[in-house]
Amino acid sequence: MTQFVHKLFVWGQHCINALYPAQCIECGRYGELLCAVCAQKVVPLSSSVCFCCGRPQPAPVQFCLTCQNRAAHALQMARAAAIFSEPLRTAIHHLKYEQKPELAQILARYLVAVFQTAPWSQRATSIDAVIPVPIH
Repeated sequence: MTQFVHKLFVWGQHCINALYPAQCIECGRYGELLCAVCAQKVVPLSSSVCFCCGRPQPAPVQFCLTCQNRAAHALQMARAAAIFSEPLRTAIHHLKYEQKPELAQILARYLVAVFQTAPWSQRATSIDAVIPVPIH
């Protein structure tokens, strides 16, 4: 019975996609929620980031001035997937406020790419949480 329900759901999704094709949230092209042209505009963070807070730095450093001057704290390492600019800003807004949960899978690819790079890939077993930071 569950296979039947799953097949019915998949068939229904195909029908909906045929009647209402996805449209790029940035440029309006039909076909995908974030087209390939707009996806290439997402700017990944460079490797020059503070090891602790993940803020971009002009040159490779272990810790930024803020983290160097801070007393010991619980946060060991934080990272963002990319620079918070267009089209990433629009995609996150649509995910959170325009009821487009299907964007989560697209945005997750950027986060996975960060986790697959050092030092994250070396610490995969010690990651305690992945926390979405609210935007206002």
